[in-house]
Amino acid sequence: MMSLSGWPNLTTYREVVQDPATAFADPELQQCQPEVNPLGLPIIRSGGFVGTFHLIGTREWAVRCFVRPVPDLTERYRFIAAFLQRHPRPYFVSMEYHEQGIRVDGRWFPIVKMPWVRGETLVRAVASRLDDPAALEALRDEFSEIALDLEHLGAAHGDLADDNILLGDSGQLLLIDYDCMYVPGMPMSHSIGLGKPGYQHPGRLPEHFDATIDRFAATVLYITLDALSLDPTLYQRRQSGDTLLFSQEDLLRPLESPLMRELDQLYKGQPPERQRHWRNFRILLNLPFERLPSFERFLGRHLTTVAASTHLYDVRRPYPVLDAADRQQLLAHVGQYVEVHGTVRTVVSWQTRTGHPCLFVNFGEYVGGDFYVVLWEEALRELAARKWTVDRLREALCGERVAVTGVLATYRAGARVNPQIEYQEPGRLVVFRPPQRGGNIVI
Repeated sequence: MMSLSGWPNLTTYREVVQDPATAFADPELQQCQPEVNPLGLPIIRSGGFVGTFHLIGTREWAVRCFVRPVPDLTERYRFIAAFLQRHPRPYFVSMEYHEQGIRVDGRWFPIVKMPWVRGETLVRAVASRLDDPAALEALRDEFSEIALDLEHLGAAHGDLADDNILLGDSGQLLLIDYDCMYVPGMPMSHSIGLGKPGYQHPGRLPEHFDATIDRFAATVLYITLDALSLDPTLYQRRQSGDTLLFSQEDLLRPLESPLMRELDQLYKGQPPERQRHWRNFRILLNLPFERLPSFERFLGRHLTTVAASTHLYDVRRPYPVLDAADRQQLLAHVGQYVEVHGTVRTVVSWQTRTGHPCLFVNFGEYVGGDFYVVLWEEALRELAARKWTVDRLREALCGERVAVTGVLATYRAGARVNPQIEYQEPGRLVVFRPPQRGGNIVI
């Protein structure tokens, strides 16, 4: 199935990737096999306008496939690849752009091929280290060094976010996903993406495409890691599952944000340097995108206080928000990265045919073809390590209004077709609860 753009969607790519020998032009990828879920289907990672597959052979590769045309794609990647070769850094991963990369229905589409890096996303790294403030501070400081080095190189990642930063098995942080990257000398005048809203300045526009586009996101990530090292309970009490701490609404309307008021109190008792960083961050929230200071200046100086911004930005949705009860609408968005809202009816424990445990979070009648979320064994183990037992999940989810984000796929059993999402990353399930019930729960 093709998207409205005329390009394959993510589930179409998944079907093709099941047979690498016929899917890829690259001889090395032809000899690989995809990593699959318990149903034997290739696992899709990431989202937005790119999906990533893990290919395993004599070496392991990350293969990134595009779901819509990107202006000047070949030229962009030529500049990025040349820049990475000229400036090797331990936090960069090498990459190859293949214009004729993957064949779908007789047509060739581009791919990006990168070595597969073993490790954990920043969100996983943080979630497993909440009881170790020193480890969170170490992540903050290492990220700070990377952001400063990028700034000194005159480059910008363009989409700094928790899922684009890995803590590799080597113990070092790495930046991945270079689709929105700016490097010196690029002739393009527009970015192909604006990054994840919960990390980006709400006034960022496509025409903002230069070495300054990381300034706001770098600051948000720095303050996020710093605040979590001071109060790890903030992680479970945050209001968005799409970021490590701040929601888009916190950044849009800081004067109305309970989280900002709580952090104001938290930082009052901290050493002067931490107080200065928090004060600078609060000032940044009132600045237009064009006046944001460098990350180096944010860290090292007292910024000048400015009047509160009166500009009201719109909430930006990077992907469709769908109703779990609207099956027709869900099926129309299969293969896309989406956010689904609905009320959980049942939470059912099950086993795969091979005897491995799994969990179904049903938003309707499973046998009637309604939407559900599936958690495979690996996800259940990860949640159990964070004290989320099956009984606790059932208690937290049943009867509640919930949002889930991920790639919308389908499961077919005879004539029945269920739209479904696989839970893959911490924070992808959010239980909506009013303040009097303790606020949202992020799982």
